[in-house]
Amino acid sequence: GKKAFSSHVIDCTFPAGSGPDGMIQALERICDEAADAIQGSIGSSGAQAVILSDRLTGPDRMALPSLIAVGAVHQHLLRTKQRPKAAIFAEAGDCKEVHDYATIFGYGCDGVCPYMAYEALCKMNHDGIIEAKAKASMTDEEVMTNYRKAVAKGLL
Repeated sequence: GKKAFSSHVIDCTFPAGSGPDGMIQALERICDEAADAIQGSIGSSGAQAVILSDRLTGPDRMALPSLIAVGAVHQHLLRTKQRPKAAIFAEAGDCKEVHDYATIFGYGCDGVCPYMAYEALCKMNHDGIIEAKAKASMTDEEVMTNYRKAVAKGLL
């Protein structure tokens, strides 16, 4: 049968208060983890995608900026000749505007899930802000579809 597509999620947060050293250690960790996941050291077979996620951000965890995380992993995988073997995706709370997408794609990202933008849009929709501006009622799915279309138009 068909081989399943495998992915590996990498936590792109680091302990709050650990300063620049904590950030550097986190960058080294995520680069090593991405290479290991693609090589197959993590799990049974090599991952065809690595997902760099900042979802664990909170009072005790700082997020690496997505551009830094993506750029570091992309360059590391190029150096180790593993970049053609896997896609890099970002689950990024800091991607909101067209420029954010343009730069993250330029840094080597293949796709983005802008979960914080989606959450903010859904909250605005529930609070009636979008309906008041658009003069029309929309479902959350319609709002997010419109957002994706607007970002795509901005990029192209």
